[in-house]
Amino acid sequence: MAFFNFFYFLYLDLKKQAKEHRVPKKVILDQIYFTGVQALPIIGVISLLLGAIIIKEGHAYVGKFVDKSWIYKIIISAMVRDAAPFITALIVLSRSGIAMATELGYMNINREVDSLRIMGISPLTYIVVPRVIGVSLSIILLVIYFLLIGIIGGYIVTNVFSPIPFWIFMSKLSQNMSFLDLWIMFSKAFFSGFFISLICCFHGLNVRHSFTEIPQRNIKAFAQSAFSIIFINFMGIMFYLVFLT
Repeated sequence: MAFFNFFYFLYLDLKKQAKEHRVPKKVILDQIYFTGVQALPIIGVISLLLGAIIIKEGHAYVGKFVDKSWIYKIIISAMVRDAAPFITALIVLSRSGIAMATELGYMNINREVDSLRIMGISPLTYIVVPRVIGVSLSIILLVIYFLLIGIIGGYIVTNVFSPIPFWIFMSKLSQNMSFLDLWIMFSKAFFSGFFISLICCFHGLNVRHSFTEIPQRNIKAFAQSAFSIIFINFMGIMFYLVFLT
C-alpha cells in the first residue's frame, strides 16, 4: 500500500511540475550519463558474446536440419524480443538501481531530503522524477546499443560458417523482423526501467533511522525490481503467444 501511495503522489507531483517546467534537466542528464554512458562497456561485451553464442548454437543445431533462414528468426526471437530488454534491465538494476537506493538512503539519513522540503523544493520533483526519466530513457538507448553489438557478434560468427556480405545479412534480418518485434522490445525496456527506478527510489527514501537500514532496503529493492523485470518479460512472451502466433 505504501508503494502505491508513493506512486500516486509521484504522479500528482509530476503532473503539477510538468506544467511549470520545474523538473531539473541537469539531474536527468547526470542520471543518463551514469546509467547509460557508463554502462556501455559491460553491455557491449555481454551483447557481443551473446550474439556470437546464439549464432554458433543456431548453426550447430538448426543449420543441420532446416533452411539457414531460421538463423535470422532465432536472432529476432532470442535477441530482440527477449535477451536485449531482459539482460539490459538486469544490468541497469545491478548498477544504477542499487546505487540510487543507496544514494537516496544516505540523503535521507543525512537530512538532505528534509533540507529540500525546508527550502520549498519537492523531493519527488528534484530527486525521484529525474531519476525515473533518466533511467527509462537510458535503458531504451542501451537496448538499441545491446541489439546492434549483438548483431555484429552474430554476423562475425556467421562468416565463420558461411561468409556473407554484411548488407545482405542485415537485409535478411530486417526482412524477418516486424514492427511488433521492436514494439515488444521497447515496451519491455521502458516498463523495466520505469519500475526499477520507481522501486529503488521508494526504498531509498524509506530509510528512516540508521545506516544499517540501507543494505536491508537494497535487498528489498533488488528483489522487487527483479520480480518486476521477470513479470514484464513474462507478459511480453504471453502477448506474443496469444496475439502473434
